[in-house]
Amino acid sequence: IRASFSYEMVQWLLQNFPQNISYYSCDASKEAVGYVFKQILPPAVGEAVFDNSERTLEDLVRKVSGKNTDVLRWVITQFEASDFSDKSKEQLFEQLLIYVDWNTSSSSPTGTFARVEAGKKFFFTGHELIRHADMKKIFSDKKLNPIQLSGSQKKHLCDVAKGVLCSHYREIDPITYSETSETELYDIGRGITIALYYMRPSWRLSSESYVSYMAFRNSVPFSYGGGWLFFDRTKLAGNVFAPFRGGESAYLFANLYRLYHLRFGVNCFQVDPYQIGERNNDAITSGAFWFYYRLGFRPNDEKLLALAEEENTKRTADKKYRSPASVLRKFTHAEMILNLSPQIHLSHQQILKKMEETVVANFDRNFAEYFESCFAELKKTCKKHRV
Repeated sequence: IRASFSYEMVQWLLQNFPQNISYYSCDASKEAVGYVFKQILPPAVGEAVFDNSERTLEDLVRKVSGKNTDVLRWVITQFEASDFSDKSKEQLFEQLLIYVDWNTSSSSPTGTFARVEAGKKFFFTGHELIRHADMKKIFSDKKLNPIQLSGSQKKHLCDVAKGVLCSHYREIDPITYSETSETELYDIGRGITIALYYMRPSWRLSSESYVSYMAFRNSVPFSYGGGWLFFDRTKLAGNVFAPFRGGESAYLFANLYRLYHLRFGVNCFQVDPYQIGERNNDAITSGAFWFYYRLGFRPNDEKLLALAEEENTKRTADKKYRSPASVLRKFTHAEMILNLSPQIHLSHQQILKKMEETVVANFDRNFAEYFESCFAELKKTCKKHRV
């Protein structure tokens, strides 16, 4: 597997597979290499190495430590020794565009070999696939089935998720920067277990809570994604690995929504346009819009809602009818919503937009002054109510 990963992920790979990770290349310009290491290296070393000269990463390592030095390990050592915050290290490391080789084996937690031995196995002999999920029936089950995990089992779940995503050339923050001790696992039934991953405090978002998942069937990883929670509303995005598509994806996602509903009190689910085809031809080809429509999601736009109902009438009347790609692309002009309550759920983006309008109208675009005003009002309110 040859890819460019985050600083955190490269550290994890080196710690867990030291004999199987090697440096391949650096795609950063000489200017970028100089910019990064003038900050990372001790001042005296940086001044001596970059004195009126520009160097590739390989040239830099040879100059400082000799030609036989392992480039990747040298870079990681310099970053680990620096005083920068974790986020600053990530931003600097990203600019280096370093590619690594991971020579995997049967002991590597990749999509091929990773296993999570938890939950009851399920065999399809005598059982038909659940092609269309009954949301009302699934949501009528109000019981969560958490699986008790030891510390080593939680670490294994995190390692599996990291390895599986790396083997698909992907990363998502709650898994890359996971808080191992908070990892959870739930038994959904029919051989499906869903793990939830939370980010370390230093990486958490200011207002939304980003919680990702990885789903397993009979111990085999087959889906991943995440939700951005804001009070009782969440954007939820998911992906089923290609070999497992066409099976019980609807059943998985219906239970995933139920899990987020029961675990986090989510009553409003949002699907972004990308999931149904905006800049995503695979979603157009697969008709992803109708996948979510059957689960109860509807366009958050009156005109598109009317168009969806019109298209659905055609589909019902003629089982062979398929919505043209041009129509499916129209649906990407709005998000889709599944609302479990009659309340209006303001999204994070709507509140930020309203805040920006307020700052422009009343504070002459001065966000600092706006926040000072908010804190003053908060103090006044707390004092009034003796909080």
